[in-house]
Amino acid sequence: MPKSSSKESAELPLQDCRLRFYRIEPYSAAAPASGKPTRIREFPHMAAIGWTEPDGSIQWKCGGSLIWDNFVLTAAHCVLDSRSIAPDVVRLGDIDLYSADDDEWAQQFRIAKIVRHPEHRFTASYNDIALLKLDRNVVEDGTVIPACLWRDEEVRFKELVATGWGRTGVGADFTPKLLQVSLKPISNEECSKIYPYDRKLRQGLQGQHLCARDEIMDTCEGDSGGPLQFKLMHNGRMTPFIIGVTSFGSACGVSLPGVYARVSTYFDWIVDTMRQHEAVGLEANYNETFCALRYVTFREYDKQVGKTIDGNYTSKDLTKLRIYAEDLPRQLARIRWNGQGPNCFGVIVDENTVLTVADCTTFNGKSPTFVTYLNNKVATISKIVVHPEHARGSAYNNIAILKLSNLLDLPLDFRPSCIWHSLDYEGLIYAYGRGRRDINRFIDYGEGSFLDPRQFNHLIQSHIMDASSCIVSERFLPRMTKGPGRDHLCVGNDVFLVPGSCEQLTGSMLGKPSGFFYNTVALTLLSRDCGFGEHLISTRLYSHVDWMKSVLLPNFRDFSAVHYVDADLQEGSSCTLGSGLTGLCVSADRCTEQLKQSQGRITFCSSGSTRIGWLANGTPQFHCMGSVVSRSSVLTTASCLGDSQPSIVQLTESGSQHEVDRVLKHPGFNVTDRTNDIALIRLKKPLTWSSSMVPICLWTNVTHTPIELDINYPSENSYYTPKKHHPMYGSDCQRTHPHVIRDSQLCTRSPYESAVCVTSGDQLIWADEDAKVRYLVGLSTNSCEQVKLKLFTCSI
Repeated sequence: MPKSSSKESAELPLQDCRLRFYRIEPYSAAAPASGKPTRIREFPHMAAIGWTEPDGSIQWKCGGSLIWDNFVLTAAHCVLDSRSIAPDVVRLGDIDLYSADDDEWAQQFRIAKIVRHPEHRFTASYNDIALLKLDRNVVEDGTVIPACLWRDEEVRFKELVATGWGRTGVGADFTPKLLQVSLKPISNEECSKIYPYDRKLRQGLQGQHLCARDEIMDTCEGDSGGPLQFKLMHNGRMTPFIIGVTSFGSACGVSLPGVYARVSTYFDWIVDTMRQHEAVGLEANYNETFCALRYVTFREYDKQVGKTIDGNYTSKDLTKLRIYAEDLPRQLARIRWNGQGPNCFGVIVDENTVLTVADCTTFNGKSPTFVTYLNNKVATISKIVVHPEHARGSAYNNIAILKLSNLLDLPLDFRPSCIWHSLDYEGLIYAYGRGRRDINRFIDYGEGSFLDPRQFNHLIQSHIMDASSCIVSERFLPRMTKGPGRDHLCVGNDVFLVPGSCEQLTGSMLGKPSGFFYNTVALTLLSRDCGFGEHLISTRLYSHVDWMKSVLLPNFRDFSAVHYVDADLQEGSSCTLGSGLTGLCVSADRCTEQLKQSQGRITFCSSGSTRIGWLANGTPQFHCMGSVVSRSSVLTTASCLGDSQPSIVQLTESGSQHEVDRVLKHPGFNVTDRTNDIALIRLKKPLTWSSSMVPICLWTNVTHTPIELDINYPSENSYYTPKKHHPMYGSDCQRTHPHVIRDSQLCTRSPYESAVCVTSGDQLIWADEDAKVRYLVGLSTNSCEQVKLKLFTCSI
């Protein structure tokens, strides 16, 4: 039988999660995709700074970056040329300066004012930064858009991009087309070996300087004042942030590093200066989020979301959004302290068990005391078990188990998360974080943007990284002295987010829903920005399955301890014995030992359902159900019969009544805990088999139970009415049952109702639809009590 489960969770490993929390329900639909026209350029902030010659021609000698509607950021040494003449013109939206082919979107402006940093000197390479105020505002149309300013002193990006129309090498001509080069930032200590103290660097390289280089190219003359930039993701789009301004370097094109004025050093001066010179709309709280949202509808799409077709149309697939607001899975619990504590989470994997990382088991020397789940429910922590090989502060073996004092109050449709039992996992994996909604929600063409600093939970679609592609933040290297280990899972996205977009939820799950189950593959441990740019390090559960079994299932036995032969296969079916031997099923008369065990009988089975009655003033009163198991015997429960012997048995399918001869109760029946709650009723006259009356088959497999069962019970409108039930592990049932559950008893639960009224003697049936055979699996031992879990006496 393909769907089956064992009765004891302590006898099976953790990968039986889907059987243990089995449900029958419908499936949901997928998300849509859409498209829109576009004409976005790659570097729409790039400005060419020129000098108008007496003959009217323009010499483009420097670059710059549009950072506000009428302000361009450039290098201070660009405000005078070798003739001590100031520039007078700025051109934007033009990729090829000496061709009219792309002039449709070009915009040209006069320079109204030049503001050089007050501490800049032309004789020194310090404070090399300046602002140019244009004679009017630009027209923002998708090809001309201001860039944003990077304000953090830390530059975590492994690769930056410089753009310009400079020379392509020593002695080469200026390029007419805008070019870009990828550069890797290097430390000032390393850079100082190339640029030692000289007359223009009397104090050497300072914190205001930033160095970057490439193995082949560097920025050259004519690139001066141009941007060193990096694109950050937000709202499903990409915005360029200016990290540095091209300042100086050695001979270009020989892979020596260039030196750039670090924008973060001058951030306050830049913003204050624009305000002083009447920059309209420049808010007092100017920051990365404000800037990114201001021009969001003009930005290019994240390449994973949008694909440009024929140069002027972008097809969007919103199912590929890397991050979006989403409720957290219900299986996540918040870990709490009495008083202030860190932002920690854990995963509900059982009705009284939460998995988390060891980092979430102590804060300022104190342990957490309770968890909250399903919004506002509370459960007290009774025991914390940290992996014995974990050293505090280390990222290795960073896992812990929280045992709760009582069972969680879970709704009927709740399923604890399943633990992923494999080293490999294919496809995207879901991580979870929290951040501003305004900077993460997808904004389509024509939609408005607005500041909304409220924090929302977000889902992150992450890629799994191998050891060679995993980028660990320098901040976490002291905790990972051996690098990512086998017990780590590295996930993330190779784009960086606008600051403040996302913070990790420590201890939260990494995984993915599968049908109606959630598979947890790992637990969030270390990340910055939820694994964007620099990747998220998590604790892989597969590596700790044996340890979890030792804590959660101390009496665990491997599957090999249970041998199961399927007695319901058809002749000629391929089958495998518990020993691993494969073969074909044959007729029982060819198997002498098995035939001997069955005593040579072949039985066809029906429901065998009966009603058991007592005569009162000549009128039968029916109080119990029974099952015909032979011509003269009806099986029922001893608890239902009570102390008085019934008078008649009525067959439910034909309505015929038969007199009772005597009752045989199990000698070991215990009225208190319902142990051995079973009885046989002997009829005075044997039954006659017919098309409507044959005995029910008894389920005889002692190791497995069908996972989809029906309860047959009497109702007003019919002889019996089925209700769906699923078998539960005895250990799960034992948690709420007042008496010890015996091997002869089976516990079940309804998939649809929190409580089901089942009376003593009601049938627990499995219907083999392929063979058209019905099996009696058990008989109800309880009176009509509204309880969550029902107990049955097994039929064997």
